[in-house]
Amino acid sequence: MPSSMIHLLAARKHWLQGPSSYFAGTLAPDAIGERTFKDALHYRDQPQRLSALAGWVRSHDMADPYTHGFALHLYVDVLWDQGPQVDFRALYKDGDWFLPYRNAINEASCWYYHHADWAPACWNQMADYCRALPRAVYCGIPAQALEDAVLRNQHWHQQHSPASSGYYTPQLIEDFTTNAAEAFARWSAAVVNAESD
Repeated sequence: MPSSMIHLLAARKHWLQGPSSYFAGTLAPDAIGERTFKDALHYRDQPQRLSALAGWVRSHDMADPYTHGFALHLYVDVLWDQGPQVDFRALYKDGDWFLPYRNAINEASCWYYHHADWAPACWNQMADYCRALPRAVYCGIPAQALEDAVLRNQHWHQQHSPASSGYYTPQLIEDFTTNAAEAFARWSAAVVNAESD
């Protein structure tokens, strides 16, 4: 799993002019941190994550911006977990990789927040969207949990401004998000088209 700014960067590359609901959707799967729930939601408990995700896509309205962003998040996580995260874990032969990993992706996320001119406005728009969202459950995420997560992460990014990550460099993040956005466009179109055949 990458950080929120990495998700937002991939989301912008996939749909630059997407509405606030789309960008909120691309953060929503991480709104509830309880590990068992989160792993199930991200299909980490499934041997074929992309096949499971394809089933989710076929059962949801991908024309809805929030749902589209939600699916993008889950897809990006699959690619990240199989690529940049695996590569990082390989550096820690003793298995004690998680805290250094979290530090590295947090550094990358903060760097992007403070160097991407679009970031503050994007977060403000998501916060406004979440405050106005009717109190219901959206793709398994309660509206209040989503609002709390967006506001908490927005504040955290505002308060932290580290240097770029020594491992997850801006170039690595740019390359990954470009490839992930393009891959999701192809994959999701194929899934939706296969359903309509």
